Amino acid sequence: MTDSQGGGIDDQHTPPPSPVSRTERSRLISYLAIGFLSLGVDFGLLVIFRQIEGAPVWLAGTLGYSASVVVNYGLNRVVSFGDRTVGRASVVRYGILLGLNWATTVFLLDLAQSLGVIYLLGKVLAVGMLAVVNFVLYSRWVFAT
Repeated sequence: MTDSQGGGIDDQHTPPPSPVSRTERSRLISYLAIGFLSLGVDFGLLVIFRQIEGAPVWLAGTLGYSASVVVNYGLNRVVSFGDRTVGRASVVRYGILLGLNWATTVFLLDLAQSLGVIYLLGKVLAVGMLAVVNFVLYSRWVFAT
């Protein structure tokens, strides 16, 4: 069936294909949910160790971050990226990425504090920036099949 211009009616009403597959969309949603859970663990412990216990910001940041790593790696490995095995390669790649993330996070925490801004602003900046980078690297490198 054609319209008055000679084009197919179905062509005009067919939505363009999505640039993101259903699998990728599902993966992204679970990644973000797990990220928020990990962030809660990270922020909660950061505030507890810094505000309540009086630990230096680098130590409080490291403790909160370390605890969130366990939550983040375990859940993302199984839920978001479907890796049911504990392969040495993914653990090593995750460890490398973890070191870079830790260094970036501590740098931004210290930078915020040295600029006289609340250290949590550095944390928010680190989380936002690293969330995007990490999703791509998790998909294409850490948990690549």
